[in-house]
Amino acid sequence: MLPHLRTLSLSNFIVSWDAAIFNNLTHLRLHLQDLTFAPSMTQILAMLASSPMLTELNLLHAIETSSRLPCNESVGVIPLPRLVAFLVDDDALNHIFLLRHIEIPTHCTLSLKVEHRAQHVLAELGRSISATLAPGEMTKVHVEGDPSRVIVGGYTTTCSSSPLVQISLRCPGRYSERETASVAGTLLGSLPLTIATSLELVFRDPHSAAIPVQAWQTCLQTLGAVDSPPS
Repeated sequence: MLPHLRTLSLSNFIVSWDAAIFNNLTHLRLHLQDLTFAPSMTQILAMLASSPMLTELNLLHAIETSSRLPCNESVGVIPLPRLVAFLVDDDALNHIFLLRHIEIPTHCTLSLKVEHRAQHVLAELGRSISATLAPGEMTKVHVEGDPSRVIVGGYTTTCSSSPLVQISLRCPGRYSERETASVAGTLLGSLPLTIATSLELVFRDPHSAAIPVQAWQTCLQTLGAVDSPPS
């Protein structure tokens, strides 16, 4: 069935997740609003293993959620040598497992949109991102927070001997400004910032001029960049 199919985009469309339709794809996009019938992580990894020539992969709320990481240590690392764009918008635990079990090539642009979880989970995500990158490969990290999620996305790699690391952090002050900034600081603190040559912090809150100072102070304290509030 459809032996020449190379591009597949399914939005809120349920199929058998082990169907041959997922074989030999170069472009795959899955988007589900209702996760009742979402594929498991095991099924997602099987899809990817059956399409080793993937160049673009978008997983938008496409994996069943879990309160903990899968414990199947027998799952190997899946090489996707032609992958150039990888976008995931999902639970942080799913991000961690995907990063552990997909071999992401250095020419791939990775965009992670991470649902807000506990600080220790986000810290583990940061460590997983760091483990994905060889030393000196990261040229851009974009970390963005909003009332319900922290977003990490858009790192690209380079062969330059002195890479530029740009970190842009935006946190709208709607939810809990201090908590959001603290969580963002925890995530940033787990990334390989020792190679950073540029740091940009942006706070968006049209309703208050005082909150940004307090929130970013918390963020910088979490990073260990400052010791006490400015006078």
